[in-house]
Amino acid sequence: MSLLCILILQHIDVIFYHLRKKSKLRTDQEYRFTAINYFFKNYVGKTYRRYYPNDSDTVLSTQQDYDESVVVADNENTVNNIIKEFSIPAGLTWHLVDEVYVPMNCNQNFHWVLAIIALKDRRMRVYDSLYNIRNMDSFVEIQKLALMLPTFLSDSGFFEQTSRTDWPNLDAYRDKLSDTTQLLNTNPFEVEYVQNIFQQDCDSLDCGIFVARYTEYISEGISFPTVGFEVAYHRMRYASLLKNYDFCKAKKNYVSENEDPPRPRRTKYSIPEEMAIVRIGLEDSLL
Repeated sequence: MSLLCILILQHIDVIFYHLRKKSKLRTDQEYRFTAINYFFKNYVGKTYRRYYPNDSDTVLSTQQDYDESVVVADNENTVNNIIKEFSIPAGLTWHLVDEVYVPMNCNQNFHWVLAIIALKDRRMRVYDSLYNIRNMDSFVEIQKLALMLPTFLSDSGFFEQTSRTDWPNLDAYRDKLSDTTQLLNTNPFEVEYVQNIFQQDCDSLDCGIFVARYTEYISEGISFPTVGFEVAYHRMRYASLLKNYDFCKAKKNYVSENEDPPRPRRTKYSIPEEMAIVRIGLEDSLL
């Protein structure tokens, strides 16, 4: 991965963390969302290769096959923890939200798109700032996620959590939860590539800013403008917002990623001297 791609990745993850915080603090809103980081795509891809091997994949020895199965099991456990909110700072467990925002780097290029998992509709919406000049079907990462999502949700116990939404009885899920083949749910999420959204210049590397702005518009329920997106302005805007956010955290002495104030230090207890410790002698233990 190039330095440029790493820098874009870090900036997107910081912005998505900020959006997760906003969503988590808005407990009075009917619409709720959470956002995850770039690495989620990696976990999905590695798990996908195990269940949907390519014909050209190298034949593995027994030991190699076992080693790979251990890695896949670890990735599956990580995905389950993300869905349950155990692995993402300031996240929300998925059964308490309507949508999940996923930043995705597609086709191993310097191009980012936003994939939104609309849980109630059993659908993924993809927002691409270059959709006018790209073949959407070539985004294999999107298809992998659509295929693996039903299995991930089932394995994590997502459908058993009905305190906010009765997932199994929604029309989108009815009669689709039991269709499994070798532990895989065979009904992928539907994929919709959203059109009529503002686009970047084809020779620019501004996709990260577009992904961040798409996410902000959707999270605030604001309609998309089709023109008039000022990239330079929004770069400065995000830099200013995040810098101010950092100052506020420092001023309030927040030290953890979930912004809880520092916990009081644990009380230290002095260790008693050896002669002060009550011991049970051998003669006592035999009584």
